[in-house]
Amino acid sequence: MGTSGERSSRLTGRLRAIALTLLVVQVAALGIAVPAVEGRQRIRSAGMEIWRYAAYPRVGPTDRGTNVLILQHLLRAGSPKLDLSSTYDRSTRLAIAQAQKKAGMRVTGRADGRLWDRLAVPLRRGESGHAVRALQVALGEKLGWGVKVTGTFDKRTFSALRRLQRDVGLRWTGRVDDRTWRVLAWHYERPAFGRSSLCDYSTVNGPEANWATSSVIAWLERAAAIFHRRTGLSVAVGDLSRRFGGRIPGHGTHGRGMEADLRPIRADGRQCSVGGNDWRERGYDRRNTRLLVRALRTAARNRVLFIAFNDPGLRSGKGRARFAPGHNDHLHITWCIPGHRSSLYRCAR
Repeated sequence: MGTSGERSSRLTGRLRAIALTLLVVQVAALGIAVPAVEGRQRIRSAGMEIWRYAAYPRVGPTDRGTNVLILQHLLRAGSPKLDLSSTYDRSTRLAIAQAQKKAGMRVTGRADGRLWDRLAVPLRRGESGHAVRALQVALGEKLGWGVKVTGTFDKRTFSALRRLQRDVGLRWTGRVDDRTWRVLAWHYERPAFGRSSLCDYSTVNGPEANWATSSVIAWLERAAAIFHRRTGLSVAVGDLSRRFGGRIPGHGTHGRGMEADLRPIRADGRQCSVGGNDWRERGYDRRNTRLLVRALRTAARNRVLFIAFNDPGLRSGKGRARFAPGHNDHLHITWCIPGHRSSLYRCAR
């Protein structure tokens, strides 16, 4: 029967196992993001693999970016003339509707998890085609590991895929199954810093906080491009989210890849290199900061949920922002998605 200490140890182990199981179920049901640790080791939280939380994104009107491009490559198997625009446009809607009709699904013109499941076919080294191109886009754009879009599942693609599988706790097979596809589509990505329109300013969280969803990155990059064309100035980006979401030091939010902090524009245009730009101080450029807010709303249309910044001169009109404590020296942008599992990021319409 064992000693009382052994029985106590076994009971403790069982209770821990039960608690872990309940936590897995609760987190999966609520869609809670999990804190991440970057590196080649498996990324875990409370002993659970990241891939357990991965889910295919919905793709619909106003969406753009890497996930849309991945989907367009997959759709090309049935719609070879589909434009690879990275934007949900009329041709993408029609291709989705055609794929849904062919699969016997309800025709909505919007991609959900069931359609992704149909399109994301298993892949292995040596294969070629549209699905391989989709895989290479996902690995190259989201992870930046130098994978070229050739349409052939080559050695570099194989190596990058095994590295991803190792990072997220999957078996290192180098083959693409449903779990791997879901991780790739769900994976966050970084902005394209280094362009004249976009720069990174460091916070205590460093590059680890430079990740966001595919659509948020696309909307942010488009807004920066619009703003740069109008003013010749760059947009300075601070914290977004961690690689897989989760709590981030210094923030009560920023856990879902749906938010970004930006510096206000300076009169001397040095927002990329000079910090501490409070709207109440000399050197703050209200006119161009208003243009930045307009560019953010134009780029994402009705997907900007709110912008927090405390300059009272930006409380109305197209350059509107709202007051929030602690937002005198940076703008906080929250985007939204129709039907998002969290009401904090769900569009009202």
